[in-house]
Amino acid sequence: MARSKTRRKKSDKAGGSAQTAPESRAQKNVPAKAAAKRKSPSRTEPKGPNLIERIRQFFREVQVELRKVAWPSRKETIASTSVVLVLVFLVSIYLGLADIALSRLVKYVLHVF
Repeated sequence: MARSKTRRKKSDKAGGSAQTAPESRAQKNVPAKAAAKRKSPSRTEPKGPNLIERIRQFFREVQVELRKVAWPSRKETIASTSVVLVLVFLVSIYLGLADIALSRLVKYVLHVF
């Protein structure tokens, strides 16, 4: 008996919610399309600053951030660059020798078999 009561309550709730939506529109006397038009923003009203002002603001903020950067000295830059160039040279020599060795190994294996 308890089950039938809960089923009735669920069906009453489902039926009641479906009926209240059309009634609320009818009470307002506003069609759904008209209500949707009122909610959408007007296309003629600009939102915030225009494009040129936003670009100017962007470059102002870039300048402020670049002033905060701790730039390395000329001596530090030359030292870092030379370390990078030496390491690139050494790694390229290593990879070149490894490539030559592996290619000869593959040729040997293919000729033997």
